Amino acid sequence: MSVGVILLTHGHIGRSILEVCNFIYGSVPLTIEDISVTADDTPETIESKLETSFAKTNSPDGVIILTDIFGATPFNIANRIITGEKVKILTGINLQMLLKIFNFNDLDIEELSEKICNAGKNSIEILQTGIEL
Repeated sequence: MSVGVILLTHGHIGRSILEVCNFIYGSVPLTIEDISVTADDTPETIESKLETSFAKTNSPDGVIILTDIFGATPFNIANRIITGEKVKILTGINLQMLLKIFNFNDLDIEELSEKICNAGKNSIEILQTGIEL
């Protein structure tokens, strides 16, 4: 079992996080597409890129689309044009979320989506300096 993954973010946020994952793991054993939305992109070009990436990553196990900001253009376009029971859009992408996908890609899309969201939320902490771990 393996879901497809699309990183749909402003600038090169998704690409940068993916590069760090490649650094950590050596190579990534999943079908992942990165779409970097820039100031030059129109909604139509973003839609076209997303449709192409979805065709490449569409798996019987599902597709997870990770975006950076809920309610922003990348999220809104994904939410409008990509539909299906086996498609999940997760917002607030961070490194911990993508690492969870690689570590738990054998889970079904529902369990994996929950694990990813929890990892993203749980990776954010306010700490005092000098604490012992």
